[in-house]
Amino acid sequence: MKNRVLVMAAFLIMAGFQWYIPWNMSRDIPMSEGNIYKFEMVPFDRNDPFRGKYLQLRFEADRVKMDTMMDFKSGEEIYAVLDQDSAGFVRIQSVEREIPMEDLDFIITRVHMFNEKDTTVILDFSFDRYYLNENLARTIEDSYQHRFADPAGENYAVVKVNEGRAMLEEVFIDGKAIQDWGR
Repeated sequence: MKNRVLVMAAFLIMAGFQWYIPWNMSRDIPMSEGNIYKFEMVPFDRNDPFRGKYLQLRFEADRVKMDTMMDFKSGEEIYAVLDQDSAGFVRIQSVEREIPMEDLDFIITRVHMFNEKDTTVILDFSFDRYYLNENLARTIEDSYQHRFADPAGENYAVVKVNEGRAMLEEVFIDGKAIQDWGR
């Protein structure tokens, strides 16, 4: 009887994973509609032994200075209302707890950290990784390291936003799309 319970439990866990994995993968299906935004970034290289090389993307827009004294908790789900600066890069106009008006573009995100001293919210965007072709990873890494010597290079991510969902479309290092580096 005890073995039967263990076998049944193992079967249910396995069946759960078979449902979870395709569902989790379906969240990254490209969006056909939405507005395109450029997120200025500060990338640095990472390696995942199971999934390969990737750029951990850090964005200039992930730090938001709050005008009002609102207290946020780490992990809290919030709405970041988007705006663009004169160079076409995203700036977070405001951070809200309620869904913004319909005519505003926003991203559903989470609070990474809230600094009470200077009322700054640090956001966790869901599009913070870009997986690289293993053959190109070293070249892209070197270009990134060169960025500090030559700050004129354009480094940004193009993100499609629709109804709070955001999807990473492409990453540009020194003004060149990563998918064009191999050509």
